Amino acid sequence: MAELTYQVWHHLHNSFIVMTVPILSAQTIQKLCHEAQVDGLLTYQVPKNKSELFEVKQFFNDDASTAPYCGNAHLCVATLAHELGYSSVKFGHAEVRSQSISKQQLRFSISPFSPLEARVSSFEVPLSEYPEWESLPKVGFALAFGGPHLVFFVPESLRRALLSYEIVSQDTLVRVQFDPTKFKHGVNLTFAFLDQKGQPSGSITFERGCARYTLASTSSMISALTVMIQQGKVAMGNPIDWAFTQDTVSVTPNEGQFELTSYATFVTEKTQERVLKRDFTAE
Repeated sequence: MAELTYQVWHHLHNSFIVMTVPILSAQTIQKLCHEAQVDGLLTYQVPKNKSELFEVKQFFNDDASTAPYCGNAHLCVATLAHELGYSSVKFGHAEVRSQSISKQQLRFSISPFSPLEARVSSFEVPLSEYPEWESLPKVGFALAFGGPHLVFFVPESLRRALLSYEIVSQDTLVRVQFDPTKFKHGVNLTFAFLDQKGQPSGSITFERGCARYTLASTSSMISALTVMIQQGKVAMGNPIDWAFTQDTVSVTPNEGQFELTSYATFVTEKTQERVLKRDFTAE
């Protein structure tokens, strides 16, 4: 038997288990996420001195599937690291630096971020294969930030209909996410909402492999802004208020980095007793 201690952190309607244990079995990950009612689990490594980077080692969705990146999880660990006196956290190819603005506000700088150099390709939805898509934009934009994203821009008026699957069914959304002609391994499917002036007002993202949507995806927001910058619809250096359900954050795209003013919150610390040794898998 063994004890397992972990923390739960929350950022923009997403909660995560955060721990230093290197590897757990899939069954244990599912069990912990279910009991803690969180969206995923990540492990991190504490550096030996303050000059080194905190590093996220692994990230799992609540079903124990892996994901190459999660922006909200990254910001949770960045806040934890900041409170411990570390200013930078690495997660895959991305790095987050944090700076205090006030007691409950941090300025996060996410890099590398070069929207003008990002490779963006268009994808036209074939209506012969997906007839339900008729009332939605036919052309989306595929790119990779942390993980693969497919972004469609839709008017704000369609938000409720998309959330309730009135326009398009969940089955069709999943089929587009894994379209065999282009997305064999799947993409995160994002609908970015535009207000009457054509400015971004939030998004909804259907995550690949998770059979659910989120209204608070940081990486999807960055992906959508990248496309809009390349199209000349958003200017570099101008702050934008991006709505995440009840929260609105200020984001500023700059060449080389992306700045976001926000703060992750510590929820609780728990100790799971009577964890069997077989629940830990070999490195």
